[in-house]
Amino acid sequence: MRHLSLGPHTFLSPQPHPRHHEWLAHFTPRQRRQMIEDDHRARLTAIGIMVGAVLLGMSVLIAATLASH
Repeated sequence: MRHLSLGPHTFLSPQPHPRHHEWLAHFTPRQRRQMIEDDHRARLTAIGIMVGAVLLGMSVLIAATLASH
C-alpha cells in the first residue's frame, strides 16, 4: 500500500503526490533560476542570523562567567 502522507506536518491526501510540480512550468527558466538564487540567499541569511545569535549568546555566557569570578 502506498503511503499517502506528504510528511509529518501535512494531511493525508487521496491523490498521490506528483513528482513534478506543474506550477513550475508557469515560470521561465530565468524566473526559476531567480527563485533558486533568492532561496539560496535567504537560506544563507537565515544561517548567518542563527550563527550570529549563537555567537552572541556564547559571548554573553563567557562574559557573565568571567564577571562572576
